[in-house]
Amino acid sequence: MYFDPNAPKLNNDVQIECEYPGHTMMVALAIMLNFENYQEARSKGNTFTKAAESGAIPGAGCAVWKGLDALKHGIENDLDAETMVDYCNVKWEEYAGHQESYKSAIEPGNKRAEPFIEEFTSRWNKWKQESSIQ
Repeated sequence: MYFDPNAPKLNNDVQIECEYPGHTMMVALAIMLNFENYQEARSKGNTFTKAAESGAIPGAGCAVWKGLDALKHGIENDLDAETMVDYCNVKWEEYAGHQESYKSAIEPGNKRAEPFIEEFTSRWNKWKQESSIQ
């Protein structure tokens, strides 16, 4: 978790409330809050993508990749916001469920992500329109 006293409250709230190892919708929301579009988030940083290297994106490194993959899927398939939330929830349960030590995070992660659904859905269509897959 990374708390930036200069960041908007929403950005810090997403950081604080994201259940480890990284709820897919929360990670995707953090990416949308910190990058103008998918291309910027996916662009090369020093070693990995800018999103994977950013301290402003919560979760384990593989959770950031899962968030990027979910965003890519939503853009490529032109998913609406509600479908995107459902897709992220399925991906979270698959991701956290793949390792015994993370299975107990599934339900708390869903509960902690729930208050951010409206924020995610309000931003998704604009962010999707500004994004492209190369």
